[in-house]
Amino acid sequence: MLFFGILLGSIMSCGEENGIELGSLDQDYLVFGHFYGECGGEGCIETFALTSNKLYEDTNDMYRGTDFNFVELENEIFEKVVDLKDKFPVDLLSEDEQTFGCPDCGDWGGILVQYVQSGNAKTWFIDLKTEDVPEYLNDFVDAITEKISLINN
Repeated sequence: MLFFGILLGSIMSCGEENGIELGSLDQDYLVFGHFYGECGGEGCIETFALTSNKLYEDTNDMYRGTDFNFVELENEIFEKVVDLKDKFPVDLLSEDEQTFGCPDCGDWGGILVQYVQSGNAKTWFIDLKTEDVPEYLNDFVDAITEKISLINN
């Protein structure tokens, strides 16, 4: 995919211990995750960033948050999810809507997707109820759910 082409720059430290700033103008990446409001424990909010050669996990774990503090994960985990970039639905980039369905309204959770190319971010919140979102998103949502499960196991 275009946004996973050549990685032009290096990752810059954001000043927090082990934190990574991915928002440099020359860094392309995909943020993906899920959030559940009526939930307890570490797995309720999981957010990750996938670049062309690394995977990061957000340590802030904010509900529907986009204020991230990423830490790098092991290459072994990156290898489990690297193909997610191939499943990104390019049609999503032309959508005017930021929210599809009513994510987590009935305590069934939601998906966060953020696409960053050349420092420009587009963010979407997607309902996990497949009947409430455009059909073309269903395979991508399933892939995100699968990859989060692989990361956590």
